Amino acid sequence: MSHFINIDKLKTRLARAHVDLRLVSVGSYAEGCYCIAQNEDGVWENFTGERSEKSELKVWNSEEDACMAFLGYLAWTEWHD
Repeated sequence: MSHFINIDKLKTRLARAHVDLRLVSVGSYAEGCYCIAQNEDGVWENFTGERSEKSELKVWNSEEDACMAFLGYLAWTEWHD
């Protein structure tokens, strides 16, 4: 069994976990959402879209690392609140 996660698997996991998809954006910038996207240089980013800016930007060299960090952030915010 492979534990590799990518954007497609991330979307499936978010749906299975009943994550409110109005609060996240997978693949592109979205205002007021926690986002994961690949930039024009091929680097993966996690950030919050605020006022047309990427707030709390985290940068990753691999899609898998970015996806794992994205899931970790969502889990942390769910349990932390």
